[in-house]
Amino acid sequence: MNNWNVNHALVEGEAPAEPARAVSHGDRLLPDGWHDPRRAPSHNVEPLRHHQTIVFVTVCTKGRTPWLASPDVQTRLLDVWADSTKWAVGKYVLMPDHLHLFACWIGDVPLSNWVQYWKSRYSKLDKCADHIWQTGYWDTTMRSYDQYVSKWEYVLENPVRHGLVESAKDWPFAGEINQIEWT
Repeated sequence: MNNWNVNHALVEGEAPAEPARAVSHGDRLLPDGWHDPRRAPSHNVEPLRHHQTIVFVTVCTKGRTPWLASPDVQTRLLDVWADSTKWAVGKYVLMPDHLHLFACWIGDVPLSNWVQYWKSRYSKLDKCADHIWQTGYWDTTMRSYDQYVSKWEYVLENPVRHGLVESAKDWPFAGEINQIEWT
């Protein structure tokens, strides 16, 4: 397992992160850092000047068709992500119709190109006509350790909130490829 160190120390002139709080999102209460008021992400992920760039990514299946949560799909995705030399996938959760992952920028390829690359590579390996990705994806650059932890805790509980398991530890379609540490 690789270890990607990320320095999150405040740099002179940067504003301190706001304290953790819950924010309202429709009729749900989400942890701070989860709510994003944008209608669509900008996809303009730029390398952060003072520490490693980590991005939270959500990708859906076309028509939200539930085909992702299976051992074969998980194995293929892990193989594709592990072979990546431009972005390193850390923690991930596969839901039946969407996936969440955290990735850090280790090369010079924009996030949009990398997501397009691994979707295409996966589809070539899978060859199932019903396994189609939705166009696009959602991304959020992690700006603080607290935001990263909060987002991961929320994502990890997705299978529980959807009634798929009673405890997050029982969901077999979650894990970590590369350890991305905030130091």
